[in-house]
Amino acid sequence: MRKVLFFVLLLIMAQAVSGQERIVETSKRFRVNRDARVDVTGKYSNIHIETYNGSEVAVNVQVKVRASSMKEVEKMLDKIEVDIAGNSKQVTVESALPAIKNWNQSGKRGDIRITFKDGTEVRLQEFSIDYALRIPYTNHIRLDNKYGDIFVDELEGDADIQLKYGTLETEALKGRCLLNLSYAKANIEAVNWGDMEIKYSELKLEVARAIRLESRYSNFEIERIDTLRSISRYNGYQLGEVSYFVAEERNSTIQLERLNKIGDFEMRYGGLEVGWLSAGFRLFRFDGQYAGCELRTEKGADYTFDIHTKYANVLKPAGAKVQEDLKERSERRLIGYVGSASANSRIEIRSEYGDVTIK
Repeated sequence: MRKVLFFVLLLIMAQAVSGQERIVETSKRFRVNRDARVDVTGKYSNIHIETYNGSEVAVNVQVKVRASSMKEVEKMLDKIEVDIAGNSKQVTVESALPAIKNWNQSGKRGDIRITFKDGTEVRLQEFSIDYALRIPYTNHIRLDNKYGDIFVDELEGDADIQLKYGTLETEALKGRCLLNLSYAKANIEAVNWGDMEIKYSELKLEVARAIRLESRYSNFEIERIDTLRSISRYNGYQLGEVSYFVAEERNSTIQLERLNKIGDFEMRYGGLEVGWLSAGFRLFRFDGQYAGCELRTEKGADYTFDIHTKYANVLKPAGAKVQEDLKERSERRLIGYVGSASANSRIEIRSEYGDVTIK
C-alpha cells in the first residue's frame, strides 16, 4: 500500500513539474497570383516564410501553451485570436492579444506571468505563437512583428518588414526592401534596393546594390555594397567594399576597407578611416568637426587635393607636390597633387578639431 501511495505521489509531483499543455493549429491554403501580397502581423510570435516556384500560399499558425494546470492553459487560449483570410490578390494572417499591462518572465524555468489590462492574470510555463508560411517566391510580403523572430527565404517580390525586439534572418531579397528595426538584430544575405530605418539595433549584410539608411544608436557590418546613403547618429560602421558612399553622421565612427568611386562625408564628432581609396576614384570629400579623417590611397593613384584645417594637424601623402601651403594662426590650407596635376581624381577635406592623415 505504501508503494502505491509513493508512486501516486511521484505521479502528482511529475505532473506539477511538467504541467499541462495544449497545441492549437490553424491552417489554410489560397491560390494566388504571381504578384499577390502576403501580410503577416504578430506579437510575441515567430514568423517563418518559405518560398517556392508555385501558385499557392499555405499558412499554418501554431499556438502552444503550457501551464501548471489546464485551467491556466485554457484561460490563455481564450485570450488569443487567430485570423487567416485571403483571395488571389492578397492573404492576411494575424493573431491578436488583449492589451497587456505587465509581462514578467523569471525563475530558472523561465516561468511567465502575464497581467492583462482587463485585470486577468495568467501564469505560464511556456507560450509561443509560430507562423509558418509557404508562398510563391514572386509574391510581395509585409511583415510586422513585435517580441519575436522573423525568417524569410529567398524572395523576388518586394519586402516590407517591421520588427521590434527580435531577430531577423533572410536569404537574398531581390525586390525592393523596406526595413524598420528597433531593438533588433538582423542578418541578411543580400538586398537589391533597400530603404531602411534602424534604431538601437545591429545589422549584418553580405551584399547590396543600393541602400538609403536612417539610423541611430546602431551598429552595421556590410561586406560589399555599390551605393550607400546614410543620415545617422551615434552609429558604428564596419564596411568592406563600397563604390558610392554619401553620409551625414553625428557621433559616429566609420571603418571602411575599400572605397572605389565617390565618398562624400559630413561628420560631427566621431571619425572616418578608409583603408583603401582605389586608383581611378572620382571624388573624396570630407567635411568634419571634432572628427578625424584617415585614408590610404592605392599605390599609383593620381589625384589633386585641397585640404583646409582649423585647430587640426595634417599629414600629407608621401610624394605630394604642394602648390600652395597657406598658414594663418590656427588654420592651414594645402593645395597640390599626387602623380599628375591634371588628374581626374580629387580629394577635398575641410576639418575643424580633427586631424587629417593621407597615406
